[in-house]
Amino acid sequence: MRKVSPESIGAVIILIVLIALPIGVGIAVTKLFRQVKPIEEEEVVGLASVGNSTGDGFFKMAVIGWLICAPIYYWAYTQGYFGQ
Repeated sequence: MRKVSPESIGAVIILIVLIALPIGVGIAVTKLFRQVKPIEEEEVVGLASVGNSTGDGFFKMAVIGWLICAPIYYWAYTQGYFGQ
């Protein structure tokens, strides 16, 4: 059985933070944006409006978070913070 070293625990924690942080940033930015510009409700009732989802999806929030965090991650990588 292999022993778990503190370095591997730290690497797993950093990996989780690197994935969760952009998602959290994207959710926060989207929620703040929706406070300023809410989604307009459609008055049309019918089958055509059933498929038109106007809400913000998870993928959209994740992409927004990655676009905001990518320059910061790149800067940290070039500075050597991610173990070169």
